[in-house]
Amino acid sequence: MESFLSICFTACCLVIHGVKCGETLAQNVNGKETILTSEVKVYINSIVSDYVHKQNEDIDQLKAIVFSQGIKIAELEKETLAYQNVVSKLETRLAFLEANSDNTQSENENEFYEDGSEKDVKIRDKGTDRNGKPKFLRRIRRATVESGVAFSASMTVDENNVGEKQDIVFNHVITNVGNAYNNHHGTFIAPVTGTYVFYFSLHSPGARADLVLNGSAVANLYIGNDQASQLAILNVNAGDDVSVQNLVAGKQYWGSGYSTFSGFLLYEGTTSTQIVG
Repeated sequence: MESFLSICFTACCLVIHGVKCGETLAQNVNGKETILTSEVKVYINSIVSDYVHKQNEDIDQLKAIVFSQGIKIAELEKETLAYQNVVSKLETRLAFLEANSDNTQSENENEFYEDGSEKDVKIRDKGTDRNGKPKFLRRIRRATVESGVAFSASMTVDENNVGEKQDIVFNHVITNVGNAYNNHHGTFIAPVTGTYVFYFSLHSPGARADLVLNGSAVANLYIGNDQASQLAILNVNAGDDVSVQNLVAGKQYWGSGYSTFSGFLLYEGTTSTQIVG
């Protein structure tokens, strides 16, 4: 077998390099075995070395691909978490809308006309137009508080390393009339349309925060190693969400009741159609 391998290697050398048989083989004194010359051995070693080098390059490329895929997977997991948060808010908003659909229908039945009598009416005849069709007054909603909505919550534990634009959670519920505040997400979802008053106070070694309505800032707050507060009066539609968001990543907020978030319905309903004159 060894003689056969030696002959094969020698044949390769003869074909590729043009080495003569007398130059590439050395026979022993008995003439039974052939021994590879040093030139053939060097050539074989170079082939093996090139092959190993190529395999190492392939392995390095595969490692780079695996590392790149790991980064993409981490980014996808982060996006999935953000989508889950959005879905959770939408599900909560939908639950409030479904729970208060009957209240909304009842509210519409109590609409009245600006120049009508004390008795609520839905349609009031104002004669006919030139085509003989009846004229009607446009309706506005009753501007009274018919639904009780109020909440107040505080932070009992410190919030550390809060992310950028992350909702600040006020975990301890003091008052929650109407059950519109979620102390797991720190979000208030309006059960009815109306004008609301919101107040929040934060205690921090240094941070910035916003009062946010449907993702848009409506009031800003700067805390410089102390306690600061802000108040806002907002027109809010049923299903809108209001929360307090941290602006700069990695900030800290102190609990123990020093940080609070409160709000209540000032009056219910808004003008559905503007009446002028």
